[in-house]
Amino acid sequence: MKIIEKMYASAYEYGKKIYNKKLIKEEAAELVNLETGMDKNSAIFYIEQVIGLITGTEYRYFTSEEATDYYIYKIKEDYGIEGIRNCLKAIEYHIEWQEKKSKNIPKYLYVVVDDLKNNIISMWESSSDEKE
Repeated sequence: MKIIEKMYASAYEYGKKIYNKKLIKEEAAELVNLETGMDKNSAIFYIEQVIGLITGTEYRYFTSEEATDYYIYKIKEDYGIEGIRNCLKAIEYHIEWQEKKSKNIPKYLYVVVDDLKNNIISMWESSSDEKE
């Protein structure tokens, strides 16, 4: 089954609830499945990515490029520059883990890392300009 935006968007919302300690992962995956039809195991992988990106910790499973972009956009919107920094750390940890495991790392992840670094710099410069 193809993972569509409705599915990964739901995983994002439930991932935030787990981060805020309002749900546990298994309940969240069940709810994503019931609401969107996403397979529960896939929901867990996507939810784990959300939590990793929000907290800046490693996640282990590949998700789609579209979902990764969506999560970064939402995290920037919800958590600002600190959220973007955490996304960068999480993706770098993810790449590092994947490099140890295999050599098949999607090229888009390297592009995302460069984009995030540039995004952090421009956000930092904007906040510095506002303080002056």
